[in-house]
Amino acid sequence: MAAKVHSTMSLRSEIALRIHLKNHIGFVLVADTSERIVQLLRDCRARIAKDFHAVLPGADRVSW
Repeated sequence: MAAKVHSTMSLRSEIALRIHLKNHIGFVLVADTSERIVQLLRDCRARIAKDFHAVLPGADRVSW
Protein backbone atom coordinates (compact mmCIF):
# COMPACT_ATOMS: atom_id res chain seq x y z
CA MET A 1 0.00 0.00 0.00
CA ALA A 2 1.45 3.34 -0.99
CA ALA A 3 1.22 6.52 1.05
CA LYS A 4 0.26 8.44 -2.09
CA VAL A 5 -2.99 7.84 -3.93
CA HIS A 6 -1.29 7.78 -7.35
CA SER A 7 2.38 6.98 -7.71
CA THR A 8 4.65 8.96 -10.00
CA MET A 9 7.59 6.60 -9.96
CA SER A 10 9.73 7.49 -12.95
CA LEU A 11 12.65 5.13 -13.38
CA ARG A 12 13.96 4.70 -16.87
CA SER A 13 12.97 3.23 -20.17
CA GLU A 14 13.26 -0.23 -18.57
CA ILE A 15 9.70 0.11 -17.23
CA ALA A 16 7.68 -2.09 -19.55
CA LEU A 17 4.36 -1.74 -17.74
CA ARG A 18 3.00 0.53 -15.04
CA ILE A 19 0.25 -0.78 -12.81
CA HIS A 20 -2.18 2.01 -11.96
CA LEU A 21 -4.07 1.20 -8.78
CA LYS A 22 -5.18 3.65 -6.13
CA ASN A 23 -2.71 3.72 -3.22
CA HIS A 24 -0.34 1.23 -4.86
CA ILE A 25 2.89 1.40 -6.77
CA GLY A 26 3.61 -1.25 -9.34
CA PHE A 27 5.70 -1.73 -12.42
CA VAL A 28 7.23 -4.44 -14.56
CA LEU A 29 10.87 -4.07 -15.50
CA VAL A 30 12.56 -5.35 -18.64
CA ALA A 31 16.32 -5.52 -19.12
CA ASP A 32 18.91 -7.55 -20.98
CA THR A 33 20.29 -9.17 -17.81
CA SER A 34 19.04 -10.10 -14.38
CA GLU A 35 21.92 -8.09 -12.94
CA ARG A 36 20.45 -4.95 -14.54
CA ILE A 37 17.05 -5.69 -12.95
CA VAL A 38 18.71 -6.06 -9.54
CA GLN A 39 20.56 -2.78 -10.08
CA LEU A 40 17.35 -0.97 -11.02
CA LEU A 41 15.54 -2.32 -7.97
CA ARG A 42 18.40 -1.30 -5.68
CA ASP A 43 18.45 2.18 -7.21
CA CYS A 44 14.74 2.78 -6.62
CA ARG A 45 14.40 0.97 -3.25
CA ALA A 46 15.22 4.03 -1.12
CA ARG A 47 12.86 6.27 -3.06
CA ILE A 48 10.03 3.77 -2.82
CA ALA A 49 10.59 3.45 0.93
CA LYS A 50 10.75 7.24 1.42
CA ASP A 51 8.02 8.42 -0.96
CA PHE A 52 5.51 5.59 -1.12
CA HIS A 53 5.75 3.22 1.85
CA ALA A 54 2.83 3.40 4.28
CA VAL A 55 2.36 1.38 7.46
CA LEU A 56 -0.80 1.13 9.51
CA PRO A 57 -0.71 0.43 13.24
CA GLY A 58 -1.58 -3.10 14.32
CA ALA A 59 -5.17 -3.88 15.19
CA ASP A 60 -6.19 -3.94 18.84
CA ARG A 61 -7.77 -7.32 18.26
CA VAL A 62 -8.04 -9.94 15.57
CA SER A 63 -11.24 -9.89 13.58
CA TRP A 64 -12.16 -13.12 11.86
